[in-house]
Amino acid sequence: MSSCAKLERIAENDPSPKKQMTKVPIVGNWKILPDTGKPQNYYLSNVNDTEFVPIDVPSNWYSRGIDHSGVSWYRSNFNVDSVDNSTQRYALQFDGVDYFADVWVNGDYVGFHEGYFQKFRFDVSTVIKKGRNQLVVRVNSPEEKATRSWSLHKRYIKGVLGHHDTRPGGAWSERGQEQNTGGIWEPVWFESTPYASLENVMFMPSVDSISGDSDAVVEVNVHAVLEGFYNVDWTLGLMDLDSLLQQPSEEIGSKRIFLEKGDNTFRFKLPSKKRKLWNPWDLGDPHLYRLQVRLNHKGDPAGERNIDVGFREFAVEGKQKKWILNGKPVFVRGTNYIPWQWLSDMSYRDFEHDIRMMKEANINAIRVHAHVLPQRFYEVANKMGMLVWQDFPLQWGYIDTSEFVENASRQAKEMVRQFYNHPSIVVWSAHNEPPWDAKWMKYKYLDYKKGQNQLLDENVYKALKETDSTRYSHLSSLTSEHPWLGWYSGKWQDYQRPAKENWITEFGAQALPSKMTLASIVGQENLWPVSKQQKALWKYHNFQEHQTHKIAGVSKGKNIDELIENTQGYQSQLTKFAAESYRRQKYSPVSAIFQFMFVENWPSFNWGIVDYKRNTKPAYESLRVAYQPLLPSIEYNANRSVSNNSPKFGLWIVNDYATDFTGHTLKYRLYKNSSLMEEQVFETKISRSSAFKVVDIHKSNMLPGDYHIDLVISNEGKVIAENQHYFTIGK
Repeated sequence: MSSCAKLERIAENDPSPKKQMTKVPIVGNWKILPDTGKPQNYYLSNVNDTEFVPIDVPSNWYSRGIDHSGVSWYRSNFNVDSVDNSTQRYALQFDGVDYFADVWVNGDYVGFHEGYFQKFRFDVSTVIKKGRNQLVVRVNSPEEKATRSWSLHKRYIKGVLGHHDTRPGGAWSERGQEQNTGGIWEPVWFESTPYASLENVMFMPSVDSISGDSDAVVEVNVHAVLEGFYNVDWTLGLMDLDSLLQQPSEEIGSKRIFLEKGDNTFRFKLPSKKRKLWNPWDLGDPHLYRLQVRLNHKGDPAGERNIDVGFREFAVEGKQKKWILNGKPVFVRGTNYIPWQWLSDMSYRDFEHDIRMMKEANINAIRVHAHVLPQRFYEVANKMGMLVWQDFPLQWGYIDTSEFVENASRQAKEMVRQFYNHPSIVVWSAHNEPPWDAKWMKYKYLDYKKGQNQLLDENVYKALKETDSTRYSHLSSLTSEHPWLGWYSGKWQDYQRPAKENWITEFGAQALPSKMTLASIVGQENLWPVSKQQKALWKYHNFQEHQTHKIAGVSKGKNIDELIENTQGYQSQLTKFAAESYRRQKYSPVSAIFQFMFVENWPSFNWGIVDYKRNTKPAYESLRVAYQPLLPSIEYNANRSVSNNSPKFGLWIVNDYATDFTGHTLKYRLYKNSSLMEEQVFETKISRSSAFKVVDIHKSNMLPGDYHIDLVISNEGKVIAENQHYFTIGK
């Protein structure tokens, strides 16, 4: 490769060199220099850049060994074969820069952008030249001002990538902003389009729940260099479920439009007909179609977009706030997800691996917790049939200026428009635990004000709803949706109490990873924290000592092996008990639950049921059992004294499928020390989308010993689902 970026043609080429659609990835020759604070003119073409060092783009700079917060300068170059401003539009596209970006081309300033997740572009038609062009980007990913209450008055919209209790250093430490996520973390492109460029395409599907017919409105944003008539041609083809290769196009259409010079918006409609629908994996197949939109001017190609879309209809209905997809109720068995702090490291295959693990644990929905992920995550979710609840990246407190409210509202609209076409996304949410709802903040901050950020959330919520009326917009994920029993208050047994909320969007507990993983994080010499320095090291890696031992009551044990076993056992027990309790309360009142957290997002040990190396903890298996779509569940009194020798059990069936089942049996077996004590078989009809108690089991005067109940749903001798409960009768 030459010193300039290699040109890769990715669209159809016209015979005339003036009318080529090209997209050039600017790769392979980037350099970076963290700013020393001295005034610099690195944007000039002839500046001495010998202090710069090579860096991969895309990447977060911390992932490339640069531990820095604030400004870093990037320099690169790209070749342009020819320049014709009369018919061509030239643009630079950035798919993601964290957080502020100032851009120069050949020493000329071309634009500024704020926001870590957005794709943005600048028209560079007037500043490029034939041959080699110099590109300079000033990236600024600053820390929040380190005042006593900085975390209540944040200024940057980065969510959990800027402030969270799963970040390096945790939420409340002065070190909580270390290991900065800044950088050009997504690809950079040089684009050349003749006559006009397709800026954005929004696909708006509709499904008739009675007939099953579907249609769609397609909105297209175009920037025209030349005024005149254009032809819009579109094709729609079903994609293979496994290979995602497009099958022969089933539908074609065309429309003639007039474009004025500059920005234009037009719409066309796909006719109503029977099509295959996109469904979550447990209720059907996630069928996708490829929509190709092509713009032509006088027979010459002027722009092209290919997007993968799905036909589906989503609503939230009734007092129970049921999720309804394509006319069918969906009980949400969800998890919260922060895959990694430095998102450039997460590949398409990495997301495939994580979502495959989720499906194996019977999870059908992901809450992207207070941040936004790259496009490839949502593409995988589409393909694998995973529902997505998408948070806007607001976490806890922010400044309450009108400028910030306007900025957040603008970024919320950009989020919706950028990710609009993904059928997997069904919910937008404005803010996680905002100050106006989080009463605990009055004990944390001396300058806490009760109504803080309420106006902010109302405006962001309004922006979400106005930009997308086809999905559900949620004002905020409130503390009432986050019971945290057995961790921040109460005890794990309290999960047997009736729920008050329809949606439980956080519940869980911490657990240590395996001894090998733990040693890779803190070092072999720090596996048993005794000294002040060792405890500080564990705290930096997110361990919550007070909650573990004082609230949860987890015994420290005599050594690290016992501590690992005790924390993992507690997390496993709480996760299973809480999830099953909520499942039994299906639509009375619970309709959605999200366990917290699926995976640890840096070398740390916190709430993940999967560690940062993607090794499972015992709670992963507990969640898998509790999340079985067809679940045999054992209700018991968690507060029963061991000395109580007359326990009572309720045997339940929970069915999340949209199908009735007949001919199934529920087999109950009671064992003492692995010896079968009794067995009963119950025949029952299992109604679709239901939860019901089959029978109560009363035992009396049981002898001391270790017991367990085995509960199995079978059909014609085949085991469909099973569950166990272990208990002890003392003397």
